[in-house]
Amino acid sequence: MNKIIYEVYKNIKILFRNWSSLALIILAPLFLILMVGYSFSGETLHDVNIGLVTEAGTEVSELIGNLSSFAKVNSYEKIDDCILSMALEKTHLCLEMKGNFKTGEDEIPTGEVTFYYDNRKKTSSLLILSEIKDYFGLTSERISLISTTKIIDNIQNLLTFLNDRIEDIDNVKYEAESIKQNLTLRRAELIKINESFTPKYNLIKNLQLSMHNYTDTISNDTKQMTISIYTVLAVTSELKSLLNTSMTPALSLAISNLEYSVIKLQNTSNTSINNMNSFIEEVDSTVIELDAINSYLNNEIYRTDETIILIDSSLAKITNISIEAKDKMGDLSKIDPSLASKLIRPITQSFTTLINNVSNVQLAFPILLTTVIVFITLLFSNIISLSELRDKAYIRNILAPVNDLVYTSGLILTNFLIIALQVTVLMFVAEMKFGLSIISHLSSLIPVMILLVLMFTFLGMLIAYMSKSTETSILLTTFIALGFFMFSDSLNALEIMPKIAYHIASFNPVVLVNSMFRKIIFSDVVLSQISRELMILGLYTIAMALILVIISKKKNSERI
Repeated sequence: MNKIIYEVYKNIKILFRNWSSLALIILAPLFLILMVGYSFSGETLHDVNIGLVTEAGTEVSELIGNLSSFAKVNSYEKIDDCILSMALEKTHLCLEMKGNFKTGEDEIPTGEVTFYYDNRKKTSSLLILSEIKDYFGLTSERISLISTTKIIDNIQNLLTFLNDRIEDIDNVKYEAESIKQNLTLRRAELIKINESFTPKYNLIKNLQLSMHNYTDTISNDTKQMTISIYTVLAVTSELKSLLNTSMTPALSLAISNLEYSVIKLQNTSNTSINNMNSFIEEVDSTVIELDAINSYLNNEIYRTDETIILIDSSLAKITNISIEAKDKMGDLSKIDPSLASKLIRPITQSFTTLINNVSNVQLAFPILLTTVIVFITLLFSNIISLSELRDKAYIRNILAPVNDLVYTSGLILTNFLIIALQVTVLMFVAEMKFGLSIISHLSSLIPVMILLVLMFTFLGMLIAYMSKSTETSILLTTFIALGFFMFSDSLNALEIMPKIAYHIASFNPVVLVNSMFRKIIFSDVVLSQISRELMILGLYTIAMALILVIISKKKNSERI
């Protein structure tokens, strides 16, 4: 053990033999950490140039006002001019706006916005696009909300109008029912009148018929009587001719009285016949009027029945329409202006982050910690091992009667102590400067960092043992470190890698350690909950240790 400690002391003394080495080992990583932390500390966009192409009369003052907090808006006449400016990297984003974006009283704003962005600078373009799209999303939503509110207000006015019309329909219904009742009463009265009128009407009709029959008989008798009168007058005339010379005054008076009586009878008969005919004509005229009255009564009763049936049918339709209208009105009455927001956002969305109140630099710290440990461990272990292996005293050391694992262990412990010092500085900066809770998680972080440092210390030393030159070793170490970094989730999401690459990268120690650091620092996970990742990292470390022991013993034996 004393020999290992002596080897560590000797290696540290070699490293710290001048101030430049001390500054390189201690201050350079610290400066790198602070520089990365400062670059990640920004939270908002700034100094963005946005080109705007609009139609004549398009209102964009509100847009410019909203973008002025992080961007300068420049107007262009043609979109090609803006695209050229973006190609020369004088403009970050171009907007082409068509339509009406102003909220008016009588019209709904409509418009089209086309985004032209520089996909050569994808990260910054996506950040700007996200900010701009949020504004247009909110603006579009606000316009839709205003328009929908107007539509619902119009629906409310229509509902008021329809409600008034439904009341009118109810009034018409009541009036129709009143008319029906009046018609029913009128029908009853007409039927009553008809029932009283019909017998008398039939009686008069029968009397008319009888009178016509009697008139015919009287007319025939009158004709016979007239013939008889003419016969009597003829006889008296002959008698007067025959008795002209021998007729006495008394006889002549008697014949004259007879003629006078016969003529008077004829005149009376003719007058009676004429009076009777006049009376019959008046009776016939009266019967004609009675026929009209009878027909009118029957027609009125029939029309009243038809009208009542029609009113009943109309009332049934009006009742159904009124019921349906009231049902629909009940559904429509649920629509009010406050429903506009629900129509615009029928499903409201809210997004809650897993970790709240964290900055970009805090979120980037697990990756930063892993990257620093991996790069520094690999490079320092490789450089220190190269310094030891290329030292002239190394052959003398391995020829000494000491197990050569002592020197290997000394190198491992030296690397571990130097890396531990730098990681301690990084932890201190994270606790004090970045506001992360590191000290409270040390019990879980230390085992993970020990395994990570040991694994890459073994790997860096292994590269030093296997390389034939210092330059080859350092370059190979750098490329291997970059390979671990590039093939991880530090630059790209594993989920968008090809499936085979995803499965390989998921076992990358950088990915495993990134995951463990995130879980420990942000989610307070204990070691038992990350036992799988810890076991895989432990197996990697053991495998590297065994390979290092085998290779170091082989190389040492070859140098002897």
